[in-house]
Amino acid sequence: ADAAAQEAMADFRSKFGDDAGKGPYAVGLNVNNPGALGAYINYDRTAAASTTTSPFSQFTSATRSMTPEQTADYFKNQPEIFKGETQMLTNLAAAAEDTGKIGAIPPLYYELQQKSAGKQDILEMVETRLKANGLKPLPKGVTAVVSEVKGAFDEESYKYITYKPNSTRTDIGLISSGQEPVYRTTLPTNVASDTAFQQEVSAVAGRLGVSEADLYAVMSFETGGTFDPGIRNAAGSGATGLIQFMPSTARGLGTSTDALASMSRVDQLQYVEKYLSNKGVRGGNLSDLYMAVLFPAAVGKSDDFVLFGNGATVPGYGAGSRAYSQNRGLDKNGDGSVTKAEAAAKVMQHRNPQPWRRPNNMRPELQ
Repeated sequence: ADAAAQEAMADFRSKFGDDAGKGPYAVGLNVNNPGALGAYINYDRTAAASTTTSPFSQFTSATRSMTPEQTADYFKNQPEIFKGETQMLTNLAAAAEDTGKIGAIPPLYYELQQKSAGKQDILEMVETRLKANGLKPLPKGVTAVVSEVKGAFDEESYKYITYKPNSTRTDIGLISSGQEPVYRTTLPTNVASDTAFQQEVSAVAGRLGVSEADLYAVMSFETGGTFDPGIRNAAGSGATGLIQFMPSTARGLGTSTDALASMSRVDQLQYVEKYLSNKGVRGGNLSDLYMAVLFPAAVGKSDDFVLFGNGATVPGYGAGSRAYSQNRGLDKNGDGSVTKAEAAAKVMQHRNPQPWRRPNNMRPELQ
């Protein structure tokens, strides 16, 4: 806590300085009240008040006496419904042509959308206003991207997230539409800039019929969060790579752990897919995906299925076995057995970590 406080103060002073009487944000002392915060020195008391009327005020003033139908017609057909609108839309359209992305949308449209509780589509509002101002529609390449996103939601969920959108509403909308939420998981920091790897993970997860987030979590757990394709098991078992291929497993896949260690992440993924493709993971959850790596016999079994120790059904893995001793740390309740749920619990921590608490996201002095 002390180190964090010092770092925060250092950041503050780097921007504002440590002398309240100097710099762009200087304040003067109040002689009538020693110790009190003074007035902002650079405040110009003689400056004239702004005479600019906000776009929302301009629009409401023009439509105050109109019926809802007349207001809708005004928005659809009236050019320049606030001062500077045509120029803003011209700039927006030019940016869309140059970059293929939608630029700054006039805030008025968002304010009107909020008043409609999300019933109005912001992109349709932009297109309507472009037409009313005599401007060309947005390039189809730009609108196609937005339409694709919109298509991921059912109609009711899309209205829900466009009304005061935030990460929680987006996730709720996706879940309601039968999609996987995007904000409750974070892309692992160590591969955030590896676009080729991300694309291949998406492709592999799709072909295997598993969640991308689950596949990331298993590889993160197996590599200690490094996603290093050449990482080797510290205990000397010879296990190597993204899912810790054992030497015998590597040979069965037509390669070796040395060859795997020399591969890039993207190249090694083909062996990850090859290994997992016949383990029955399609449609499974994170526990099943991890069991395919740790204990294939448990894929598809219930969470209370015993892997090691008391109640284990696989010969050589029962009470007093070396396998149980090696995995004793997973026996959270100390009952002498490690269940599928207990084994998968640590992997789950790699699926949805709070990103600000992850060590590789923290300053060294605060770890």
